[in-house]
Amino acid sequence: MATASEADTSAPHPHPLRTKAFLLMWVALTVSVLGDQFYRVALTLTVADRGPFGLAALGMALAVPIAVVGLVAGVFIDRHDRLRLLVRTDVVRAVIVAVLAFLLLTGHRSFPALIALAVLLSFVSVVFTPALQALLPSLSKGDQRRLISMDAWILGAVSTTGVVGPALAGVLLQVASAGALMVVDAITFAFSAVLILLAGREMPDRERPPSGLPARGKFEAVGEGLRFLMKHPVLGPCFRTFPLMDFALNSVPFVLPLVLAATSDAGTEKYGLMLGALAVGRVAGMALLNRTSLKDHRGAVLRYNFLVQGAGVLLVAAAGESLAGLPCLVLVGLPAGAAQVAMASYIQLEVAPQMRGRVFAALTSVVSWLAPFGPLVFVTVAGLTTPAVAMAAIGILLAAGGARLYLCRPLRLVL
Repeated sequence: MATASEADTSAPHPHPLRTKAFLLMWVALTVSVLGDQFYRVALTLTVADRGPFGLAALGMALAVPIAVVGLVAGVFIDRHDRLRLLVRTDVVRAVIVAVLAFLLLTGHRSFPALIALAVLLSFVSVVFTPALQALLPSLSKGDQRRLISMDAWILGAVSTTGVVGPALAGVLLQVASAGALMVVDAITFAFSAVLILLAGREMPDRERPPSGLPARGKFEAVGEGLRFLMKHPVLGPCFRTFPLMDFALNSVPFVLPLVLAATSDAGTEKYGLMLGALAVGRVAGMALLNRTSLKDHRGAVLRYNFLVQGAGVLLVAAAGESLAGLPCLVLVGLPAGAAQVAMASYIQLEVAPQMRGRVFAALTSVVSWLAPFGPLVFVTVAGLTTPAVAMAAIGILLAAGGARLYLCRPLRLVL
């Protein structure tokens, strides 16, 4: 679905990192996400001595705020200068993590205080990624190919850091304390705030909150955003399908060790390799959409996404503990990464600026509300039957969702 704002896709466009404002933002995001991984690993290991209750409480503290306030956060994103919102978010996050670091370094490891600060940090962080994605059209100046390339670099950095970060944190914790890693995370947030502030100086003509908006309440604005999503011919079917897909996909890392343990004594090493293969596939999928003609067929990417993922998961179930599962997981990651960029760029190009923040926030929050329950369901299925059957059930559910989107007629019109 082309728009009048799209540039000629045959014209060459500069590499995203040659745009100073984008380079500054990309470095800021990469550094702060790396610090986030340090924070998550350090805090998880800190509360691990509380047993399953402590870990469950931390998991809820990290996940629940996203679902609870995500939609309201979208209203803030649409009504405020997004760049200033990014800077303020990073400053507040730096302060919160610095307080956490102080508590850990001084030995005041009050469990309620740690959880309360984790909840507060999650609440504050909800706006960051949707605000950044909503801001990217200002950097690309409406050029579709350039925007897709920027999305690929942003989302690729998040995926790559999600793999490298925990491993690096594990190494650093051998020579440094959890409190020291919290200090590093606080510094990364402060560093990110400075870089984003500098990027803003390179963007004097960025999109601003539209003037003259109706003074409706926040919840009324949330409802407006949800109605827009539900009625949209392309985003509506995706929005209604994605929760079940997240429910299924979030279960794969939890069922996979059961598959390996059922037939192999060397499950730990293979588990790490297989999760790495999934991440590699995701980053490769983002690169493929960015660098090939797939960028001109984003509708096809969205239509085939879950069909291919479902087929890949079914192959993983059939492969069991064998190394044949590695390319199968790469196959699962490829369409996932490509579809993530395709969806982000579609929203950035097709949704009006005054609605864009709410759309991104809804996709971040509402879509993921079922995800925490997936592992519980499919691990139970694995216990009642076999791990291979549970993995196959995940694949079948993904394929069913893929069939629904494949048959969605409006998606066939998306370029």
